[in-house]
Amino acid sequence: MKIVIVGLVYLFLVFNRCAAFDQIQSENEIFNNWISKGKAIKSFRVEWTETNRDLMRETSTPEKTVEYVLKKKLIVLDSNLRYEFVGKQFDGTILRDVDSVSVFSENQNRELRSEHEYPNGMIRGLESVTPGMKVVNTLPILASLRPVDRRLGRLAGVRSVGARGVLVRSNKCTEIKFGEKTTVWMSEDVAMPIRIVTFSAGKVARQYDLKYLRKGEHDLLSSWTIESPTIGSSVSAEVSSFVVNDPSIRKDLFSLEFPIGTRVTDMSNGSTSKTVQNFIVRENGERRAILKTERGATYDQLLKTESGKALEGSYKGFTRSRIVLGVGILFVVSVVSICVFKSLRSKG
Repeated sequence: MKIVIVGLVYLFLVFNRCAAFDQIQSENEIFNNWISKGKAIKSFRVEWTETNRDLMRETSTPEKTVEYVLKKKLIVLDSNLRYEFVGKQFDGTILRDVDSVSVFSENQNRELRSEHEYPNGMIRGLESVTPGMKVVNTLPILASLRPVDRRLGRLAGVRSVGARGVLVRSNKCTEIKFGEKTTVWMSEDVAMPIRIVTFSAGKVARQYDLKYLRKGEHDLLSSWTIESPTIGSSVSAEVSSFVVNDPSIRKDLFSLEFPIGTRVTDMSNGSTSKTVQNFIVRENGERRAILKTERGATYDQLLKTESGKALEGSYKGFTRSRIVLGVGILFVVSVVSICVFKSLRSKG
């Protein structure tokens, strides 16, 4: 009898161990299937229309929602990225017309924006920022196809598998956590994330809901929404074109030369006041350096003068004005003082 009991206990332990092993295998399989789908897509180009809704907060008026539309494009080849958008963008106060291009490649990290009367350029160090960290609204695309890419992905942290069979929009999902800041719900049908939630200080910062369409051998994003409850903003995106493994996506797309007249901030050697360089691009690639002594100069003053001379005439005029003003104030003070002195003397 004891032998039978021992045998049953042994079989029970073996069965549970095998079940646990199978569960680990299936969990790893879910994650690996997700990664392999991204690896099968070496390059892609996505175009979409993005409707943004932000709260305008002013002390003098009640809060109101501002809605604006942007046309966007994202091109990726391996770990190289090009991100473009055009339209109106809300800066917290007003809507501005904006035209922006950013590139992230193996040897450069550049951005060109035209939202004022002149183009602005930015150069950053390769390790200072990653596209996923910088461009929040591309996370649905990059997380679905480049989830663990060190350059492009944002899903960092120790991975752990949580609840299984969770219903999200009527889809059975497996919950995957990346540290304490990101949770992903993987659809068991398409083996792709259909919901991503990021956390900040224990609260939901953003919730991304993703939808897919089957195109050939691939499940590709067709639309997504982003809700940011802490700041009261939302985004809805509709994909108009999604092309994968296109031979026309070449490496030369991931270089960016600034046009003549661009005012550039170069932080490739650091972001301190000693390392940042500012300049305006001139013909033949020449740089018109903007010196610290030229702070306050207008773009036109910088454009039409040589380095260090933008405020020369202004300083001379400013100095003369200060002298005249100082003499005038001194004269008035002197007159008032004499009058007060005479008045006190007469009373005494």
